[in-house]
Amino acid sequence: PPAFSASCDSAYGCANGYCPKANQVGCGCSACTCANPCLQGTLCNVLKTTPSCDECQKTPCPPNHVCTPYLGYRKCACAAGFTGKNCEF
Repeated sequence: PPAFSASCDSAYGCANGYCPKANQVGCGCSACTCANPCLQGTLCNVLKTTPSCDECQKTPCPPNHVCTPYLGYRKCACAAGFTGKNCEF
C-alpha cells in the first residue's frame, strides 16, 4: 500500500517520543516508529512500505552493533573491530 499521513491528538501527547495513537491531532514527536512515525508539527507520517520506516530507530541494537533496517524488522551485527556472541571483544 502507498504511504499515507495521520495526525495525532494532543490529549495523547508523546509516549517515549512516539505518538501512542494514530488519527489524532497535535503530536510534536521528533522520533519515529514504523507503526506511527511523527514529524515536527502536527502530522504523523505512517510510511509502512518505505525505508523511512526505520526499525533501527524504533528498536536500537545493543552497544558495539551495527543495525540494518528491513520492512517490519531489523538485524544487528557486530560493528567493525568487535567480535563475540555479544560483540564484546
